[in-house]
Amino acid sequence: MKKPDRYLVILRNKYYYQRRVPGRFKHLDPRVRPRVSLKTANLELACARRDLLEEADEQWWYALAARAAEAHERGEMSDAERAAARSRYEAAVTRAMAYGFAYKTADDIASTDTTRALLDRISILEKQLSNAKTDGPKQRDVEALLGGADDPNDKVSVSDAFKIFLEKIAFDDQYNKSQAQQYSWEKTKRTSINYFIEQMGDMPVSEITRDVAIEYQDWWKEKMNPEDGSNPVTPNTANRHIGNMRSLLQRYFEHIGVRDYDDPFRKMYFSGKTVETKRLPFNDEWVRTKSLPPDCSTV
Repeated sequence: MKKPDRYLVILRNKYYYQRRVPGRFKHLDPRVRPRVSLKTANLELACARRDLLEEADEQWWYALAARAAEAHERGEMSDAERAAARSRYEAAVTRAMAYGFAYKTADDIASTDTTRALLDRISILEKQLSNAKTDGPKQRDVEALLGGADDPNDKVSVSDAFKIFLEKIAFDDQYNKSQAQQYSWEKTKRTSINYFIEQMGDMPVSEITRDVAIEYQDWWKEKMNPEDGSNPVTPNTANRHIGNMRSLLQRYFEHIGVRDYDDPFRKMYFSGKTVETKRLPFNDEWVRTKSLPPDCSTV
């Protein structure tokens, strides 16, 4: 039997619906304990509204689980899982700072920290273990101090970021375009992304550093001044493709809420002018003798 007053709390003489996210759904829903005002002081009305929210939450969680299962089948992380993992990572960063440490992943701690620095982190957890008022170190503190929470954005590849860009970020860019215009717009962007992937690999966007950007720019320099006798690429072409990569990264990191993003392609621009070749006009004699079919006479 369900308790009649389940998930109901009273704050300032009003009923609220408050429910902890079930453990089996915590990896999908970043909320800890959602609370919604029921906007009433009447218990009967509050229960009726609570029932609707209770059913809605359960449907939402099972829908998230279904979407996550589909994403796993495709070898991807669902949006809900990514959001939950991001919240967990940001909480670990904040908690580490509260203890006076910079957050580092376990691999970073192992490869860069001294033994003394590692022991300083462990000593905080040992104090919790020796404190009779606690049951030992909390998981959130272990993750914060020993680097147990990975940033999900570290695993997003260039192609994944471009997919997110097309489906979510660039909605306004495409909204008023016809189908043909959308195709042309996407083709131009996709060509730029494919150039980068072909030359630098489908790497995680978090690993595109300034050094990677400079290496990519050097490849375009070679295309602009080829030694094999092929037609050179114009500065405008190189700038367009580099600019599309710059735009993708800037808008992706803005979309996921990264502050102070350090653009690796900043101020990367070829200032050389594109030389326009002009087609010479046909002379009168050629027009009179060559432009008409053999069975036609000149006028």
